[in-house]
Amino acid sequence: MVLVARGTGLPDALRPAADRVTLVAADLATEEPRAIAERLAPHLDDLAGIVHAAGAAAGGLLARRDPATARRATAAKLRGALLVELLIAEHDPDHAVSCSSMAARFGGAGQFDYTAANACLDAFAHYAPPGGGDATVRMSVGWDIWRGVGMAEHALRSDARHQRHLAVGITAGEGADVFDRALHLQLPSLLVNTTDLDAARTFYEGPPVAPQAVRDTPAQDPSAEVTEVLLDLLGVTAVDPEAPLYDLGADSLTLLELLDEVKRRFGTDIDLSRLSHRVSLAEILGHLGAAGETGQAADVEVWQRGRGQDVLCLVHPVGGDIQAYRPLVAALPDDLTVCLIADPALRDPDLPARSLTERAGHYLAAVRAAFPAPGHRLRLAGWSFGAWTALSMAAHAEAQGAPADTVHLIDPPPPHAGRRLAAYDEDQIDAVFARELSGNGGGLPESGRAYAERLARCCRANLAAMADHRLPRLAATPATVWLAARPVEEGLLAPDPTEPGAWDAHLAHLRGAHRLDADHYEIVAPPHVAEIADALAAPPPPAPPRPAGRP
Repeated sequence: MVLVARGTGLPDALRPAADRVTLVAADLATEEPRAIAERLAPHLDDLAGIVHAAGAAAGGLLARRDPATARRATAAKLRGALLVELLIAEHDPDHAVSCSSMAARFGGAGQFDYTAANACLDAFAHYAPPGGGDATVRMSVGWDIWRGVGMAEHALRSDARHQRHLAVGITAGEGADVFDRALHLQLPSLLVNTTDLDAARTFYEGPPVAPQAVRDTPAQDPSAEVTEVLLDLLGVTAVDPEAPLYDLGADSLTLLELLDEVKRRFGTDIDLSRLSHRVSLAEILGHLGAAGETGQAADVEVWQRGRGQDVLCLVHPVGGDIQAYRPLVAALPDDLTVCLIADPALRDPDLPARSLTERAGHYLAAVRAAFPAPGHRLRLAGWSFGAWTALSMAAHAEAQGAPADTVHLIDPPPPHAGRRLAAYDEDQIDAVFARELSGNGGGLPESGRAYAERLARCCRANLAAMADHRLPRLAATPATVWLAARPVEEGLLAPDPTEPGAWDAHLAHLRGAHRLDADHYEIVAPPHVAEIADALAAPPPPAPPRPAGRP
């Protein structure tokens, strides 16, 4: 077997057969098919068959997608199809199978680019090169959702319809059996699902309509007006008030435009950072009804209320916003309480500048006030700049004689990197956040530009705070470090690679330093985020002995 993959390690299922597998590293989404074909050529003597199973997770409203963004989402499937044709022409295999999706038939909210890419694979299965000398059998298998493996397993954790779909999904064993049958059938197109087609269709269609939120609702109260604005932004005629808006195809820009319109109509300023990972129309209306209820030094946003004593606090990254944690929180179990702290300067740019140590003290005090001991046990975590802040919060907790149960540092900048990070070019910072917000579409609307400027302002202030910050040493708090093994693309802000042992001097009870096959931004996105979520939700290790002299 010759495996073409972006990563450099074999999947666990193939390790027992490692002596019969050749791994060729390649990125179908960015490399030219001809160059990959040339690298593969020495390994493809007597090639019997090709399986094209590459793809990328993506989604967003059609109104928010520009051609460049859609191309990035479809590149692996489409370039892979071209690579398959090059290999067929050169090596004349018996068969070539493309792994398509039932989404090509039924679509799905926010999935137009994924649907189009799979439909293209289906079309390639019917392709017959001119001349008639091609004997390769081309097949396209439209798989339904997979259970226990694949991209869908880690997506839409809060979407009940998606979870019902997963419950009837195809297992890996079933898929292997069906694949073997498909090779014998040699049909150009084959749909594979575990329910009849009418039942399967319901999993791909949008959520059911809620009668109280249809477009003809009289616009005589705030809820009706906000509903009307949201319907226009989503391009639909009805929406369930309790449905998570991200699952309906909304993105940060959609919500910024909605909040901007709420402020224009009602004078109420709701910050994006206050919206949870499962934000719905009902949640936004709740914030509208609670206008003006904000904290002082820091606001503790509770995205999930669990049933036990354990509380996980996630601290904002360098831009100050907390929406990057949506995939992580969605991957956590419902019985864990999860709160987040956004940068207070996002909502109030006139707040005085604080050192990172002072900021950590304020954040810890806010969390303790929201979840006082002894009724709660605190876990701390942060990504990027948030990791440095979480570490400093843990140091404050130790100094107060009440250490946190655990602290998790997710791809933190290396110790002593503060001065280099503070030297980032301001134009580069502005461009990064404008690009990040417009990643699901073309140009930024006015609300998006304003928010990008606020993010960039927070970023500059936080980078400056890192310049002179001396990271403390934790003597009594169990700690885990998660590091990205791959660099980011040029032009994006990210910490330098961390050398082995770099954190040993700061973490007396380091439980592990894990390197994931991801870059700085992918590490907080599926599928990598699932491993981190499992560790965050696990019972904390036994408390280490307290340092001498502590009560």
